[in-house]
Amino acid sequence: MKIVVTGSAGFVGTNLIIELIKNKHHIIGLDNLSTSKKNRLKVKNFSFFKRDIRNKNSIKSFFKNANCIIHLAAGTNVLNSIQYPNESFTNNMITNINVLEIAREYNIKKVIFASTGGAIIGDNKGKKTNENSQANPQSPYGAFKFSSEVINNAYSSCYGLKIFNMRFSNVYGPFSLHKKNLIPNIFKSVIKNIPIKINGNGRQSRDFIYIGDVVRAIMLAMKSNKCSTYNVCYGRSYSLNSLINTIKKITKKKIKINPKKSIKGEVDHSILNNSKIKKDLRFKIKYSLENGLNRTWKWYQKNFN
Repeated sequence: MKIVVTGSAGFVGTNLIIELIKNKHHIIGLDNLSTSKKNRLKVKNFSFFKRDIRNKNSIKSFFKNANCIIHLAAGTNVLNSIQYPNESFTNNMITNINVLEIAREYNIKKVIFASTGGAIIGDNKGKKTNENSQANPQSPYGAFKFSSEVINNAYSSCYGLKIFNMRFSNVYGPFSLHKKNLIPNIFKSVIKNIPIKINGNGRQSRDFIYIGDVVRAIMLAMKSNKCSTYNVCYGRSYSLNSLINTIKKITKKKIKINPKKSIKGEVDHSILNNSKIKKDLRFKIKYSLENGLNRTWKWYQKNFN
C-alpha cells in the first residue's frame, strides 16, 4: 500500500513510520522540518521530501496513486495558537484544505486526520466526554481543529472520502525531544537538573496516552471502513502532581517545580471516553501510564544530548 504521511518528521510521524515500514507499506513522507531539524529515518520503502503542506502545488505530485493519506502536519501548540492565531490558522486550516483537495482530485478515498480531544471539548470538569459531547474550544488551536473536522465530514459526504477524525489526548513517548509540552519538559529538566515550570497549582488533570497505543489506533483505522470521529485516549485522567510523583519514582530523581500562573486558553481538566474506538476498531490500551513513562525515560536517557 502506498501511504503519504504529512508531518512525517514529527513526534507521531516518526513513531508511526517505524511501524508502517515493519508492515511493508511504501511510505512517502512530507515535512517542512519547522520543528525537527532533519528527517530521522533512512530506511527501505520510505522516501522523505522536505515540503511545506501549505503550498499545495509543491506537494500534489507526491500523492499520485496513493491509497491512504495520514495527515499529521499541523501547528499543535495551544500556547502558540493563542499568541499567533493567524499562523495557527494557516498551519491547521489551510494545510487540511490542501490535503482534502488533493484527495478529492486524485480520488484517494481514505484520509486519517490527526485531531485533538481536550482542546476541542474544553474543560470537562473531570467528567469523561465522548465524541458526541458538545464542543467548547477555549483556544484558537482547538477551534481550528474542530472546524477542520466539520470540513472533513462535509468532504466525506460530498465526495465519498472515508475520513477518520482521530482525537488524540495528551500523547507522550520516544522521539519527542523537540516537543515543548509537559512530559518532555519534565524529562529534560530532570536530566539537566533544573526546575520544571508548571502553569497553575498542579491539580489540573489530563488524559495521557503512550505513542505506541496511538500508532496502533491509526493502523487500525487504516484497515477499517468505519470512518468516523474517534477519541484516541487512555480513558483515565491524572493530575499533574500525580504525574510528577510517578516520574520521580521512575527516574529516582528529585524534581524541582517552578509554579507559574495559569494561562487563559489552557483547560484545567480533560478526560475522554474511548468506548467507541474500542467497539468499532477493536482498539485496546496496551501501555499503562507507568509503563509508558518508563519506556520514555529510557529513551530520553539514551538520546538526550
